[in-house]
Amino acid sequence: MKEYLKEHCDIFFDELKQISLVEKNTIIFNPIYFKIAKDNKKLFTFLENIKSYYKEEYYYFFDNITYNKFTTILRQICFMNKIQFTKKIKYNFSNYIIEYTFF
Repeated sequence: MKEYLKEHCDIFFDELKQISLVEKNTIIFNPIYFKIAKDNKKLFTFLENIKSYYKEEYYYFFDNITYNKFTTILRQICFMNKIQFTKKIKYNFSNYIIEYTFF
């Protein structure tokens, strides 16, 4: 697996809690929280704080951020820091959302 990060991201949970739903010992993130964080400009604060952990050649991940790009960043940080997460697809008629739960 390719290494995108320079080092372990020790601020990950603190930053993620600000833009997600926190229940008991888990953090839940889905497209609804992504949109809220983007509208409140908290998403860009999160990205700026996380950006320093990335190697410079991978800064393109942060341009024109979408939900899919953002969750890719979250998964990369989880793999690097050995953080467990689950991905759940929730269907509602013909629509679906992908929800991530971090432990």
